[in-house]
Amino acid sequence: GALLALGYSEKELLQVPYIKFVHPDDMEITVKETEQISLGRPCTNFRNRYRCKDATYKWIDWRAVLGENNSVVYACGRDISLQKQMDERFELAFHTAPIGMALVSTGGKWLKVNAVLCSLVGYSQEELLESTFQAITHPEDLESDLKEMFRVLSGEINEYSIEKRYIKKDGTILAAKIHVVGIQNAINQTQYFISHIMTTGK
Repeated sequence: GALLALGYSEKELLQVPYIKFVHPDDMEITVKETEQISLGRPCTNFRNRYRCKDATYKWIDWRAVLGENNSVVYACGRDISLQKQMDERFELAFHTAPIGMALVSTGGKWLKVNAVLCSLVGYSQEELLESTFQAITHPEDLESDLKEMFRVLSGEINEYSIEKRYIKKDGTILAAKIHVVGIQNAINQTQYFISHIMTTGK
């Protein structure tokens, strides 16, 4: 499966210990994960890089379990290189955006915030990640925001834009326009929100 996608034949793979294909920076964590598997702990969502025949590397997501006689490991790998590239591009766009951006849980907790948002509201990243958007939303604007959020959670809409006010750390008011998009899983359930926050200067 995933290892054959590296460009080697099955014979080539079987002739060399698997660790020889692992990226040098990932060897230590791979050895530790293998040791844990040998002790009977199943492996889920372990990710490392493997060298392709053309000398490039691919990211592989692993699930593995020790066999009944503790003599063999059954492993299933999935090539996630494209997903990793997309994740890296999102990270770059998220942190270099000229506007405030955040990932928010379905309950309103800040999951991830960029530096621009922190600057806009006057809170540090650590402070925001311990809080919720409700906690810094102006009380008069909270109901309308929650109403739209629940419309996304119910499946009525996928995204919304509203103008609202935040209460900054110093107690002053930030007038902003936000655009919120619900990110769904394979069965169309909203898992979290991506919020874009732009100051209106009002």
